[in-house]
Amino acid sequence: MKIRIANAVVIGLVALLLAAPVFFVGKGASFRSLLNLWCDESGWYDAKKAKTVTLEQVRAAADAAGSQVAEKDRYGHTALMYAAESGSLDCVKFFVAKGLDINAKDLLQRTVLMNAAESGSLDCVKFLADKGADVNAKDDNEETVLMYAAESGELDCVKFLADKGADINAKDVTGKTVLMHAVGSHNLDCVKFLKDKGAK
Repeated sequence: MKIRIANAVVIGLVALLLAAPVFFVGKGASFRSLLNLWCDESGWYDAKKAKTVTLEQVRAAADAAGSQVAEKDRYGHTALMYAAESGSLDCVKFFVAKGLDINAKDLLQRTVLMNAAESGSLDCVKFLADKGADVNAKDDNEETVLMYAAESGELDCVKFLADKGADINAKDVTGKTVLMHAVGSHNLDCVKFLKDKGAK
């Protein structure tokens, strides 16, 4: 999961204070095994590793985790967040069926839908939004789901979220708009779409 610059110092300090063996302090080995499907040895999300995770692996690990399946790691991430970040619709559906909160937030107030939008998984974005995920949720920098999609240059996700009622003129704490985030992605199609929609 991408670390926003404004919070990088905080996250970095936390990472230095936490060694891998205590990353899931208070959690059982089965819970650690579940989240480790998507994480490296230090407990950070590993995009390359995450792409290899299968639904069968997730089912087995979730069954082993039992009642802890919906818990969060030290950074507030749930298994559903990792599944959404990886873009696996089957795994996302599995965890939603398990009752995991689709509007859960991590320590930086990022949501499951933000993870999906940033990764560019339109199928996951559609599924979560249709299940009631908040398309106008904001993180602690007041960045919205649409900003995550725009900054990543994910045109299909940007179009869907805009059509779902996401605020195209929202501003983050620095005053940066959705359109500015899109410009930063260097995706001219995203920029053109937002401008045509009236974004400023």
